Amino acid sequence: LNPLRVLDQKRQRVDDWQLRLLQAQKQHQSQRVHRLAALQQRPVLMAPQRMLLQRRQYLEHCLSSMIRMQTQSLTLKRSAFANYVSQLDTLSPLAVLARGYAVAQRRTGQVVRRWDDVACGESLLLILQQGYLTCKVEKGEEHGKYDL
Repeated sequence: LNPLRVLDQKRQRVDDWQLRLLQAQKQHQSQRVHRLAALQQRPVLMAPQRMLLQRRQYLEHCLSSMIRMQTQSLTLKRSAFANYVSQLDTLSPLAVLARGYAVAQRRTGQVVRRWDDVACGESLLLILQQGYLTCKVEKGEEHGKYDL
């Protein structure tokens, strides 16, 4: 083997590796330049104020939509609440008295629900819309001419 020839082969290999390294560096640099150019073309980097304005307008639109939906929801809930209050008022004992009915109670405070809950001669308290009456039972019947 000739030592000069071996040295030339080694130099040739080093030159090949240098060439490959230089080409790889150029390719890598070219890729980075293209990536940078692509990033610079992004709308947010080209006009950040416009992008911020668009985002602000979108957020304001979302906020106004949320406020409108919350207002509608509150209106529906208020209406439902008013309906429940009206129903409760209709069933209220005071509303029943205001319509002309009375509540009969025994002296113990027990409400009289049936005619046979009391005995003849027993005193009852009749609670009216305005005031009350003390009454004495004369007669009790299950059905009669006073059926409603």
